Amino acid sequence: VVNITDFSGGLIPLDKKKKPTASIQKVYRYAKAAGSLAVKVAPVAPEVRVSSEQRLSIGDERTVLGVDFVAKITRAGVFRLSFPLPAGFEVESLTGGALNHWVEVEEVDQRIVVMNLNGKTIGEQKFSLVLTGVTPAMPVETWTVPKVELRESTRQSGQLLVVPGRGIQLKVDQRQDLSALDPRSVGGNEPGSLAFRLLQKSWTLSLA
Repeated sequence: VVNITDFSGGLIPLDKKKKPTASIQKVYRYAKAAGSLAVKVAPVAPEVRVSSEQRLSIGDERTVLGVDFVAKITRAGVFRLSFPLPAGFEVESLTGGALNHWVEVEEVDQRIVVMNLNGKTIGEQKFSLVLTGVTPAMPVETWTVPKVELRESTRQSGQLLVVPGRGIQLKVDQRQDLSALDPRSVGGNEPGSLAFRLLQKSWTLSLA
């Protein structure tokens, strides 16, 4: 291997607009006619990182999860994003500037929401999602908080605010990869609210 500057850029063919048809990645020097080189060509995989602000409102009969999230897509563009739909919940609305349309499909007994984008998309993209479901009959010993996780993401972080309706008291049963926050710092002024920082994509939370 030698320096890229050891190769004359003038040897690269030009297109009709007089621009180089390729870019120099590596340069090698060989001294014998029998010299050979094997290369592996693979597409660059996109990297998707997600940050979100989530608000879970638990009422007597209806539970609403609102998720405002930003997907930062780097290295290569993507045509779609997707996430498993939490059991017992339905999509009430899903919007975003880069979103063309969304569909729900079945994959191995699991409902998946596929977000088809306006084309090959890169950069920071904002989306807003609202899920609704039936509140479980109370009292409940343990109830797993619904989770929205983009399957294409390599990292997810953000904040979760849980707001109980009047007459409902919440208690943390189990939690993983979360840290507690002061609810008032994230707009949780209702009595009995709980707030958490989402530290890892693998976070889980169950409440009583």
